[in-house]
Amino acid sequence: MLKTCKKFTPEWGQALTIDKLISIVIPNYDGKRFLECVLSSIKNQTYKNFEIILVDNNSQDDSIEFVQSNFPEVKIIKLTKNYGYAGGANAGIKKSKGKIIIVLNNDVELDNHFLEIIHKYFINHPDISYIAPLSLNYFQRDIIDTAGDIFTKEGKPFKRFMGENIHQISLKEEPIKFISGVAFCVRKEALKKVGLFNEVFFAYLEDVDLSFRLYRAGYKAVFLPDARLYHFEAATTRDVFNIKKYSRRGLDTPLKTYLIARNKLWVIKKNLSKGEIIKNLLWIIWGLIKSAGYHFRKSEQFPYFFLGTMAGIIRNPKSE
Repeated sequence: MLKTCKKFTPEWGQALTIDKLISIVIPNYDGKRFLECVLSSIKNQTYKNFEIILVDNNSQDDSIEFVQSNFPEVKIIKLTKNYGYAGGANAGIKKSKGKIIIVLNNDVELDNHFLEIIHKYFINHPDISYIAPLSLNYFQRDIIDTAGDIFTKEGKPFKRFMGENIHQISLKEEPIKFISGVAFCVRKEALKKVGLFNEVFFAYLEDVDLSFRLYRAGYKAVFLPDARLYHFEAATTRDVFNIKKYSRRGLDTPLKTYLIARNKLWVIKKNLSKGEIIKNLLWIIWGLIKSAGYHFRKSEQFPYFFLGTMAGIIRNPKSE
């Protein structure tokens, strides 16, 4: 299944230079089946000055034992319960030493030059504080998973160019506001100013929320198409090995549907002013109607969409 993942070379970890160190933080929950792929792809990087911090959200699948036996250089943080992507990421960031942070999904494979490209760009562009790489579908590697995110006036997050063929569209380096949590590349100094991921989100759209705060604080981001990785998509909430085709329906799980429905309303409440909400209220309502129609007619997850929407309306998120 993971035949494209090469065995790692032994060069990593021999000498780390702190001022040029990249800290890679990987939140993990029952992701043992993906860890060899992601960790091997990190160790095969052309840029070797990095640390790997695996934050385990109380997995029940022997993830920790697997990493300890096969990747002893990886630093492991063991949490007593599942704190989600946001809580796991924050725990790792707090223990990191690097000036550049990359919070990475456990279900990805990095291109061998990924870290080199990210590091070089940050060094050569001190005005850029966060970067969106190009994420491609793991099984269909010419199909885009995300090229950064957008947040519409309907209050809906979208992955830019999702499902598009890279050979049929023009991708270029360009400014962007929102970056995806599949590989959240950011300077630590920026996080010290705006805070970390909001843990009340648990998972999904915590990346949009943090991007909002970075952008509103004046930090700049860029989409970098040469920095590439390959993503399984929603691996924690579905049996990815039974869904090889890139189908939207296969990605709509109950948990994901609930969290996205709730969290997109929380993003609006946290990051838009009352004036902005009133100005876009009809668009926001229209977006909710369209989402309801989609989940009722196509995804088979309407009850979870409804529950998530009600939670988003009734409850208020805590501020980071």
